[in-house]
Amino acid sequence: RDNLPKIVKDLGKKAYGYLTMERFKVEQTYDYDRIWSPCVTHMRFMRMNKVRKFTYIPYSIDFNEFNLTKDTTRKIFTFFHPGRTGGVGERKNTNNVIEAFKRLNNGNTRLIITSQKGVDIPNTSNIDVINSNLSREDIIKLYYNTDCMVMPSKWETIGLCILESLAAGTPVITTDAPPMNEFIKIGMNGYLCPPELKTYEGISVKAAEVSP
Repeated sequence: RDNLPKIVKDLGKKAYGYLTMERFKVEQTYDYDRIWSPCVTHMRFMRMNKVRKFTYIPYSIDFNEFNLTKDTTRKIFTFFHPGRTGGVGERKNTNNVIEAFKRLNNGNTRLIITSQKGVDIPNTSNIDVINSNLSREDIIKLYYNTDCMVMPSKWETIGLCILESLAAGTPVITTDAPPMNEFIKIGMNGYLCPPELKTYEGISVKAAEVSP
């Protein structure tokens, strides 16, 4: 692949960038003038890797997008899991979310899963899977039209789904690992699942595994 920061530098311009933590290699930083750290966890990760040319600018939500009215008329408690592509190493934990919901075995609950990857769940009437690439507007509507977002990720760099769900006033169940636990306060805006930390080949952060 082309080294885009180097191309920018060769043109006499400054290169500012943002690097994910899970695929991080320190040599990625060499040609950047400045690296954006969008959360405290990312900032600490840069320091741990002895990278000093970063600037901490918290990721911001555009509240012009999040201006809908929360639906409070539902009689069935609805969970939402934005599985999307599932992520490298099944990092979104979609299968665990499904298994946990089945174990809950409560007929007065419903689970909505969005997936671009495709999820097949036979013989389960209260799990709805949307196997399509939804528009931004439709995703935001789901945050508003559900009661709780479930995202027990193995790792994130920011955790956009978490921030977006909170912006819609929807609490979050996620993993008790950074950066997820940077945003969730137990009993205030969600709950945290205790993980077991594991190492994945090719992933530069610890994977936080949770059980159903």
